[in-house]
Amino acid sequence: MGMTRTTRMSLPSVLAVDAGNSKTDVALIAADGTVLGTGRSGGFQPPRHGVEAAVDVLGQAVAEAAAAAGLPAPGPGSPYAARVSACLANADLPVEERRLADAIGARGWARPPTCATTPSPSCGPAWTNPAVSRWCAGRASTAWG
Repeated sequence: MGMTRTTRMSLPSVLAVDAGNSKTDVALIAADGTVLGTGRSGGFQPPRHGVEAAVDVLGQAVAEAAAAAGLPAPGPGSPYAARVSACLANADLPVEERRLADAIGARGWARPPTCATTPSPSCGPAWTNPAVSRWCAGRASTAWG
């Protein structure tokens, strides 16, 4: 049976995004570290395709992860997770990070704050969330089908 997004308590804790030049992996992770759903899409290349088109690529993986987690289609004010933690290729300068954060935040996938940069203290508590750490560590040694 799928989850609903009717209360904050029912939201997955983190929408974790690993967007590289050749592929994008996404996971919806519960507060206890359980991976609820994963998705994969193409490479993240905003310099080549533009910010909106690059975020569309993220959207494909997000939709796949949400479907795998049993979440209903998104609606206004109905995010997939409490926060987004995103490690993005090609987010090298502060102006690029701001543009990408704004574009991701506009999708409504999570409640603010949204962080669209490599892990750093400025990203806030999402990067220190043990669930994200476990997912990232597991991905380092396990390939997804």
